[in-house]
Amino acid sequence: MTDRPRLARRSFLAGGTAALLSAGLPAGAARPRPLLMPARDGRISEGAFRLLAQRVSNWGRWGAADRLGALNEITPAVRFSAARLIRQGISVHCGGPIPSLQQGSGDKSGRIDLRLDRANDWGAVNDIVELDVHGHFRLTHLDALGHIFYRGQHYNGVPFTGFRNGRVEGQGIETARAGISGRGVFLDLAAAVGKPWLEPTDRVTPEGLRRAIAATGTRLLPGDILLFNTGFAELQAARGTRWGEEIDTGGLQVECAEMLHAARPALILSDAGFDSFPSEVERVKIPWHVLTIVMMGVRLVDCGYLQELRQTCRKLARSTFFCSIAPVEYTGATSSPVNPVCFF
Repeated sequence: MTDRPRLARRSFLAGGTAALLSAGLPAGAARPRPLLMPARDGRISEGAFRLLAQRVSNWGRWGAADRLGALNEITPAVRFSAARLIRQGISVHCGGPIPSLQQGSGDKSGRIDLRLDRANDWGAVNDIVELDVHGHFRLTHLDALGHIFYRGQHYNGVPFTGFRNGRVEGQGIETARAGISGRGVFLDLAAAVGKPWLEPTDRVTPEGLRRAIAATGTRLLPGDILLFNTGFAELQAARGTRWGEEIDTGGLQVECAEMLHAARPALILSDAGFDSFPSEVERVKIPWHVLTIVMMGVRLVDCGYLQELRQTCRKLARSTFFCSIAPVEYTGATSSPVNPVCFF
């Protein structure tokens, strides 16, 4: 069986999925498209995934030498327009606490060592911090374009050739050193499908994503910073786990990729890792990281803390705001801890 027939049976087009007739409905009536589907391990062939990846590719869009990727969508006009959204003077942080550095945490993925320096009548408490930024302990961090490669290539077709002096070249975190600021849009996936949180096997369909977008009361614009809420904080509370303890959550079906590509976001932030497990793509464990970082040039912020933002959006009846994210410039690194801040 070829890959193309498998693709045809599962249209990846956001608005092109044919409605199926239900035997229990009147003649001519279409069955409503589901908002949520259970995950099925490997239901999409890698061949079909490659075709999808090509359709959402931004390679060459901003030139062969481009290293900014989708950050090109944030123009001065986009920033200026977003700044007008600051009306109430309220700020909300979206960075979670560093789990391994919290009192009582059993996580060993990071450590802090304090050192006391003193002389005469002055003293200083200094520290050395070590972090596993991409680890499974839920540190809020920004992924650089050099973080992921697929079939031997990074974003824009840059070949993966290994490291030089322990660094990636040209696509490290330093390419975002000017900071990322623009209009933030809060997309509550859990609420859109009528749940307080997504279970690990829940996959939101394109119809569910459309509902989440419609609930914002606005249309997505090029250069938007999209903040996706799966209800992870609520799921943790229900399970009795601490921030930083590894626990899976649900997410988007990869069929949503073309909708996101058409929306032209500059960056995507999620309260999880954006990829959910099990992967629905054969032999590709992290399809969303491939589709966004490698193909679209869209950086991800993983493991954001969105509970306070969710509450603020509900209280103010707003879904848009000014959002700012600034990485630390570790030249050649593939990530940086960040604390995204949203201003209302």
